[in-house]
Formats: sequence, C-alpha cells, structure tokens
Amino acid sequence: MKRYLLVMFLLIFIGQQLLAQTYNEYSKKGLDAYDQKKYTEAIDWFTKSIEVDKMNFEGYSNRGYTYMLLKEFDKAESDLNAAVRLAPDTAYNYKNRSTLYDNKGNTELAIADITKYISLKPKDYAAYDTRGNLYKYLNKDDLAIADFDKSISLRPDYLNPYIRKAFTLSRQNRTDEGIKVLTNVENDTRLYAGGVFFGARANLYIKVRRYEQALEDEKKADQYGCTDWKSYADRAIIESYLKMDDEASASLKKAVVYNKNMKEIYNYIKTNRIKPSTGCIDGECETGVGTYLFPSGNKYIGGFNHYTRQGQGICYFANGDRFEGTFANNEQQQGTYTFANGYKYIGSYDANGKELNGTYYATNGNSVEMRNGVMVPLATATSTLAQNSQMMTCPVCNGLGIRSIAAKGTTYSTYTTPNSYSIDRNGNTHVEVYGGTVVLESHDFGHYEDCQKCHGKGVIPKN
Repeated sequence: MKRYLLVMFLLIFIGQQLLAQTYNEYSKKGLDAYDQKKYTEAIDWFTKSIEVDKMNFEGYSNRGYTYMLLKEFDKAESDLNAAVRLAPDTAYNYKNRSTLYDNKGNTELAIADITKYISLKPKDYAAYDTRGNLYKYLNKDDLAIADFDKSISLRPDYLNPYIRKAFTLSRQNRTDEGIKVLTNVENDTRLYAGGVFFGARANLYIKVRRYEQALEDEKKADQYGCTDWKSYADRAIIESYLKMDDEASASLKKAVVYNKNMKEIYNYIKTNRIKPSTGCIDGECETGVGTYLFPSGNKYIGGFNHYTRQGQGICYFANGDRFEGTFANNEQQQGTYTFANGYKYIGSYDANGKELNGTYYATNGNSVEMRNGVMVPLATATSTLAQNSQMMTCPVCNGLGIRSIAAKGTTYSTYTTPNSYSIDRNGNTHVEVYGGTVVLESHDFGHYEDCQKCHGKGVIPKN
C-alpha cells in the first residue's frame, strides 16, 4: 500500500511539473509575441496557458492587458477581474485594471484601483503621478497637485509630475506659478530639460502672452528634436501673435506633415490660443450665416459650412475690391467681382478661385470675354482687321483692348486652423482664414486696365 501511494505521489508530482513546464512554455511564447506586437498570436498562447492552469492569475492578467491594447475592453475586463479574484494581494493586477478603466473613460474606477495599488506599493513614484493625472481629469486639481508633489518627493529627478503640476496650476489661473515650477526644473541639474520640457513651458508662456519667450522655448524644443505636430502647432500660434506670417505658415505646414487630421490640429489650436480681437464678429461662422472680420480689414458676410465659405456671400477687401456671389468649398464660384479701379468681372470661377467663364467690363464700356480661363480677343478688333489692311492687332494686349497687370497664377493648399490673415490680390503671399479654414496661397490675380497702346480698341495702325 505504501509503495502504491508513493508511486501515485510521484506520478502526481511529475504531472504537475510537466504542467508547470507546459504553462511556462506557453506563457513565454505569448510574452515573446507580445514584445513583437503580435497581439493576436500572444492572446492564443496566453489562452493555451490558461487552459493548462486555470488557477494561475498571470495568464488572465497577460491576456486581459493584451485584449485592452486591441481595444476589446469587455474581454479585457473579464480577464483582469479574474486576475484580481485569483490574486487579490498582487499589486499590478489593480494597476492593469486601472489602466483599462482609464481607457474606457471610467475615471472613478481607475482612481479606486490605482489607489489600491498604491496601498500595496506606497513607494511607487509613477503611481502617484498617474493618480494625479486622473484627478486632473475630474477637475480635482488640489488632489492632483498633492499627488504630483508626492511623486516628486519620492523621485525628484522624474520630470513628468513637474510638467503636469505646472499645467494644473495654469488651469487654476496660476500660470506664472506653473512657469516658475518649470523654470526651477531647468535650473536643477538632476533633471533633463529636453524638447518636451521646452515645448510645455512655451505653451504656458503663450497663455500669459509672453510670446518672445515662448518662441525661444519652441526653438530649443526643435533643437532637441521635438518634432511632433503639437509642437509645430504651438509654434504657429506664437508666430501668428508676433505677426511672423510666413513663419507661421511654414510651421502649420509642418504640423500637417506629422498629423493629417486637420480638424484635430484646428481644435488643438482653438483650445490653446488666446481669443483674437477679430474673427467671427456676428452670427454663426461654423455652420450657418455670419460675419468674419480679418485683421487686415477684409470682411466676409455670408454662409459657412464647417468653417468654410459656402453659399451666398459678399467679400469686402481692404484695398477696395468687392466680390458678391456664391461660394463652394471656400472658393468663389459665381458672381461679380468689382475692382477698386472700377473694372468688373461677372462670371464663374474654377475650383481654385481663378476666373473661368465670364466677361470683364472696363470703365469706358469696353468688355472682354473670358472663356475657359483664357481671354478672347475683341470682336470689334477682328472686324476692323478684316475691313482695313492698314491696321494690325495690338502687340501689347493681343487684340483684347485691356491688359492684365502682374497675373502670375495661383497655388493652393488648405487645412484647418484659427489663425487669421488677409489675401493680397496684388502679388503678395499671405494666409487667409475663412472662419477657421486656412488657404495657403502664393498668387496674384492681378488687375486690369485699358491698353495704353491701342486705347482699348485692340488694333493699331501699321507702321
């Protein structure tokens, strides 16, 4: 009997060892796949490890966290709950589940779990920083600052809580105190003040309108290789306030390179900038009918659709020009453009806002047709040439009777931002915002005047 029991014991022991070896092999393969970001494969291996040992919490914890990365939150929560149930005194189970609740937007539950984790790991400086940030989400700023201070006391060379504390102070209208916190960091040799740090302080300088210092910090951030889209968006905000138009345009282009989501860039700039004195001064300039005043003095009154000009509207330009008609996708589509010198163009425009099919009218009554973007010679000039062999087509205006001054063409790129500048139709490069959408333009539509050679007739006598 004793021999039989000994054999049974040995068989059970060997079986347990084999099961443990199999569990460890499956778990290791799962972790290897996880490290390679092969999350679906990792889940398969973790599932196999759970099938071998359903009482081992690590399999549930590993699989649950991987499900969370795949945004399969319900499955993740089920596994992480199982891990907590099997090992209620294991700290990182609560930390993992807190991260899940944060991802699901359940901030209160996230705080409860990270608090449990802190009770088991009271010296984990990063956990206080994490909880402080969660308190910040709930606008519990005093609790957040207390946690950031605790994190700093546990590890003074950890940068993250300094930055979060500074922004929390700024939200309490204590931005100068926040700047002081970060300036102390810059002077502390234990801390590394890199690109993220300078970008953060630049953002605070913007809030208190210290634009020159903000720009200096953004330049330092750039030197450290901080090239995320928010950094360039911040820089564009600063340069716009300093009236550095070309530089602001270049920074916005770089922001778009790193983030193609134009609406996200717009919302970020709208949130982080100081409200300008100009802009939408009446009505609804997002979607509706409103009046938008630009710093240059240009003004648009009319329809908007998602921050772009749409439908009927009138543009009053600071140089005296005026356009009245319809707009589509932010561009002039059909209508009357009256130049400051009295000339008019009545007709349609192409997708880039360039005159397409219509007629130019001079102040002396002459008119010239625009057909598919090309001017058509005067009919009277053609008739005169047919009847009088002593006359020739005017070499200056090519029989048009009027001549275009400095018409060089147009190039466009469009994305969304709240910065506002004016378009100059006489050859300068500017940025214009129509209720929030920037059109970067380098163009000159020019203007028109009577041909001085033929006095508007399109023909001259032969020599």
